[in-house]
Amino acid sequence: MLNNVKKSSILFIFFILASIFSTNANASKQCIYNNSGASINVAWKNSAGGNDKNASNANLTAGFQACQDNPNIGYAIIECNDCKIATQFTRAAIGIGGGVVIAACILVTAGECIQETPALAAEVTSLINGIHNGDHRKKLLAPRRGQTIRINGNAVAGLEFN
Repeated sequence: MLNNVKKSSILFIFFILASIFSTNANASKQCIYNNSGASINVAWKNSAGGNDKNASNANLTAGFQACQDNPNIGYAIIECNDCKIATQFTRAAIGIGGGVVIAACILVTAGECIQETPALAAEVTSLINGIHNGDHRKKLLAPRRGQTIRINGNAVAGLEFN
């Protein structure tokens, strides 16, 4: 009976120590999960600002993550791949679509809606100007150790972080 108690105590202590060491081993691991509708690039930087190596992934499409297990990580730069092109195509599509709507209005009503053309053009311009105009680049200072940061958003609206 005493041997069973000793074995149980030893196993209990072993599991406690294993959980403590496994928690500390993962405390420096940090991940970035792409939950956005865009393809992103992750560049890990060390505390001196140089490129940090040994990341698990750099180019992420939706649903993938990049991880780094380095306690000395400085920050990560997240950049949206081809987001500027997507933004320009979206703006062009809205402009062309707006022009088609205005032309159709004039043709279908035999010119009766010409007086509405400035208002329609103003709405199209407002839609085009409402599209995100940044460079879609974000810098994360001191990623959260032992946690995963989720990237949300899309190529047109821009990227957001939780």
